Parts: sequence; C-alpha cells; structure tokens
Amino acid sequence: MPPVPPAGLFDARIAGDRWISADDVIAVQVQHGEEPVTVSVNGDEIYELVIYSGKDEVRRQELSAGESVEIPASSDNFTIGLYDASAIPDVFSLDQNYPNPFNPSTTIRFGVPEVSDVKLEVFNMLGQKVATLVNESKDAGFYNVAFDASSLSSGMYIYRLQSGSFVETRKLMLIK
Repeated sequence: MPPVPPAGLFDARIAGDRWISADDVIAVQVQHGEEPVTVSVNGDEIYELVIYSGKDEVRRQELSAGESVEIPASSDNFTIGLYDASAIPDVFSLDQNYPNPFNPSTTIRFGVPEVSDVKLEVFNMLGQKVATLVNESKDAGFYNVAFDASSLSSGMYIYRLQSGSFVETRKLMLIK
C-alpha cells in the first residue's frame, strides 16, 4: 500500500495495509478532513457497522443493501462485518445514544444476556423522570430503542437502564 497522504486529503484503507481480508470483521481506517464519508453495502446479508473516534465507540448500526450510513468527520476508523442476529451478549450493556447531540430523535442500544425485566428511563438534570422508553420483560439479545424528545427543551439528560441489580446510566444532549 502507498503511504498515507497528507492530512486533509481523503484516504480509506483496510487496517494492516491489506487489499482484501477474509476476516469476519474488517477494520477500515479513514482520513477524510472536514467532510463526512458515506458507507453503503451490496448483497442480501445484513452487516453491522461500528464507528469509532480513536478507540471510543461512537455508533453501532445494522446496515442492509440499499442503506447507507454517514461516517462523521470526527471518526477515523470503523469496522464492518456480517450481523449475527442470534448473538446474545455475555453481560448487560448500555451503549451511548446516536446521534449525540441530537434533535429531536436519537437511538439507544442495549444488550440483555438473559430473559429479564428491563426498564429504560430518561431523566432531566433535576432527577425528574421525563420518559419511560422500556418497562417490560425482554428476551436475551440486543435492542435499539428510538427516543423522540420533540416535547422536551434543549439540555443535558440522563438515561438509565435497570434490570435486577444491574444499573447503568449515560448522558445525552438535546439541542434544538
């Protein structure tokens, strides 16, 4: 592979400087200056795209043929691989919402390792509950929940996933 071009010029390459990969998940390094990059896929399969900024996961999304995802300019790498709908998480997980900041809707992804009663709620910074997104038994698996905040004012909010003794919170920012 040729050397990486100077900063500000577009470059995308499979990590490890390979032309092709037989791996289940392919890591792609991207250099794209100020403009976002759009990724789309062909074929009948469903893919899972994970976008990173450095080592921090920014977004995780399923991607089918004909769909596209915008990689923000702040992201410098992503992975793409076949999506395994039967994948079951080992532990409870609560991902960062995407997009964040958002207006007026965002998606929150969480994982449940076993059949459990799950509660996903949103609170303002005063600790007042402003929305209950999930309050039901869930089978093991990963879930994406849409949050429409069009009735709320701009500001920082906290969302909390709770199941049994597991509790995790994250912040989200609504900008109108």
